[in-house]
Amino acid sequence: MSEQQADIATLTQLVQSMTQLHEYCLLLQQGAQSFAAVLPAEWQGAAMTSFQATFQQWSAQATTLGTAAEGLTQHATLVLQAYQQTIDALDTAWNDFQAQLA
Repeated sequence: MSEQQADIATLTQLVQSMTQLHEYCLLLQQGAQSFAAVLPAEWQGAAMTSFQATFQQWSAQATTLGTAAEGLTQHATLVLQAYQQTIDALDTAWNDFQAQLA
């Protein structure tokens, strides 16, 4: 049987990266919404109408991206926890077995 290895450091880094991506998506959307909120004072007419329609589409896609990033973050976190729990359980089992042999 081949030896199995879990790269906990890489999984931890993945969780951190996904968390940062999710946070970045939220901040980007908040910043864009703040910017869009002040535009009516500057823009009017057809330009503003076109911008609002485009911005609504962008905002919907940004929300989708943020939701997907959040879901991936949660999944990566669960994977990391499962691997860590399995490693801990196997370490305990092997230590118990080794103690019985001594």
